[in-house]
Amino acid sequence: MEKNNRLNIIESLIDKNTDVLLDIGTDHGYLIKKAFQNNKINSALATDINIKPLESAKKNLEGYNVDFILSDGFRNVSRKFDCVVIAGMGANLINSILALDPGYENTVYILQANNKVERLRKYLLDNKYKIIDEVIVLDNKYYYVIIKAIKGMMVLTEEEIYLGPILMKRSESIAYYQNKLDNYNYLINKKKAHREPFSKQISYLNNIIDKLTK
Repeated sequence: MEKNNRLNIIESLIDKNTDVLLDIGTDHGYLIKKAFQNNKINSALATDINIKPLESAKKNLEGYNVDFILSDGFRNVSRKFDCVVIAGMGANLINSILALDPGYENTVYILQANNKVERLRKYLLDNKYKIIDEVIVLDNKYYYVIIKAIKGMMVLTEEEIYLGPILMKRSESIAYYQNKLDNYNYLINKKKAHREPFSKQISYLNNIIDKLTK
């Protein structure tokens, strides 16, 4: 997790009085450090699949109550946690990590996929997670969606899976949706891509932009 706007938003979604934060793919440990500095957490588990990021995190988090674990996702994590952050990866990778979720009761999940966020929502729907918040962040000219979820049941339409059940109710989502629509139009008009594969998504975007701007 790099030090940027996404980090600030992700940290803001961590609940106060979190006992143990698990940061999967901790990189330099910036998120954990910020959570400690804002008195959000009591302790943390920093994991990464590579040793070098963990060594960097150890230096940055010296003096903090953190366990450092070389691990592919949850595989080598034996200690319980009540909040987990999985961010800065593709949706398919996040889904594969969640497939090994130990499923502790009352865990909060903060998830940020770099692409195909609708695939992440579909996974959450199919595997009994419930989305409780969604936030858009603009970072280095790119839009990212951060999802906050818990274990639970939800029902989503295909449109809600694509647009986001919470985002589609917020006027601040307009710029994000317009950006997605512009990207489709660019592919169709400039790259001569066929419109048909994107027709449903374009219809969803036009309808929600129209609804939110009224």
